[in-house]
Amino acid sequence: MEPEQFTQFLSAAAEEDVADFETELVLPGGRKIWVSQNARAVRSADGTVLHFEATLEDITERKRAAD
Repeated sequence: MEPEQFTQFLSAAAEEDVADFETELVLPGGRKIWVSQNARAVRSADGTVLHFEATLEDITERKRAAD
């Protein structure tokens, strides 16, 4: 994921839950995979973002099958 795209993803997650955000990642060694990401902000009682909880699912095979 490009840095600009990652910043947009975090900004969106800070505003509302993000579901099924698909992007291509480059792994160490150069291998590329597709992932589906879900994320939500965890907030303090005053609404300050403390951290994010997120999951990644490798969807590379599904993307290849669709092509």
